[in-house]
Amino acid sequence: MGTAKHENTMNRDSYLFANFFLGLSVACGLWQVAVHFLIGLQIYSQSSAPNWYLVTSLVSLIGFLFCLKYYHAKEYSIAFWTGVLATVVNIAMVSVGYALLLHFREFEKYRPLVLTVFSGTSFAYALALIFSKVSQRFWLKIASIWGLILAVILMATYSLILLYLERWSNEVLDKINQGAFLASTLLPVLYILNFREEAKALPPREAIKNTNQFSSGFMSLVSLAAFGATLFFGFRLALQGYVLTQVPGNVQLLANQFEARTYVSRQGEKLHYRLLKPFGCDPSQRHSRLDGLAFCEETRLAGSRSLRIMQIQSQREQMVEIVVSCV
Repeated sequence: MGTAKHENTMNRDSYLFANFFLGLSVACGLWQVAVHFLIGLQIYSQSSAPNWYLVTSLVSLIGFLFCLKYYHAKEYSIAFWTGVLATVVNIAMVSVGYALLLHFREFEKYRPLVLTVFSGTSFAYALALIFSKVSQRFWLKIASIWGLILAVILMATYSLILLYLERWSNEVLDKINQGAFLASTLLPVLYILNFREEAKALPPREAIKNTNQFSSGFMSLVSLAAFGATLFFGFRLALQGYVLTQVPGNVQLLANQFEARTYVSRQGEKLHYRLLKPFGCDPSQRHSRLDGLAFCEETRLAGSRSLRIMQIQSQREQMVEIVVSCV
């Protein structure tokens, strides 16, 4: 009986690993916000984006599993079971997002439903924290209020998006998503402060007997692997973002010959493009037009870039009007 009771409690190592994964999830979120600020929507098209998304989602999941263990140990039943439900829905949302990053477009139809259910379960989870014994903990009470406000905003936003999707541009949707992501990224800080207080109230480590050395050793290996994976894929994501911001001299020289323009649709979506007029262009005459898309992978290859420049110069001499869309 004593052993079973000990296994159901949060010991010092449990709080340590909980704070490690929660802190790592916060750091990953802030890193992603920084890279997104650098390259914008192109962050989702990077080759390292799916792996980064998967690793950071697993880190957040492990951190929240420790929160569930805490609820169970403290006998916060309502918070525990609503947290389990929120975890299941979050796994479904992550699965859909990961599939979309891998270009499985057939999963696109599930995203509105998953987002709606996710915001609803987040709302229920926040209410459970407020109207349960969890709210007796200062930092958790603030976290529950923060989570409730965020859930209400998400529910209202997703409802408007579903009703008036055609009126929302990708830029606006991305700004809303980034705002919600940043707010949710900082939320684990409150759990870290609570666990820190709980750990201080524990007896000294020397007074604790029968600690599970195997469990602590295993979690140490998992922590090390998680830190290494986030460091590796985070560096790759940042490096790819940096490459996108660096424009070689010959490419910049060619780009300066294009006239920058923007097409705005009726829904407010913007398409940035550049127009290169042929030599000796006569506005009263008709010219052939060549449309093209600027693919990121091609611009990274020096050989392909040089070949493309020669092709554009040749077409320009042949009185061809060139339009390159930046997507």
